[in-house]
Amino acid sequence: MKKVYVLFLYIIILFLLTGCYSGLKSETAKGNQKQETKNIFYIKPDKTELQKLLYKAKKLIKTNLQLSLLKN
Repeated sequence: MKKVYVLFLYIIILFLLTGCYSGLKSETAKGNQKQETKNIFYIKPDKTELQKLLYKAKKLIKTNLQLSLLKN
């Protein structure tokens, strides 16, 4: 009976160790993937471009809101 408990504990410890190892492996893979996807040639847009886009977005939201109110 004692051998069964020891075997059971051994199996549980083995599963925990393999689970932790696979978790660490996936975390390092995520870290490597983030480094690879970093874009070196990214150019920051000017503030004027951002302001224009923000204005267009606000205008679209306003028209969508008005249309949804008209439908109701």
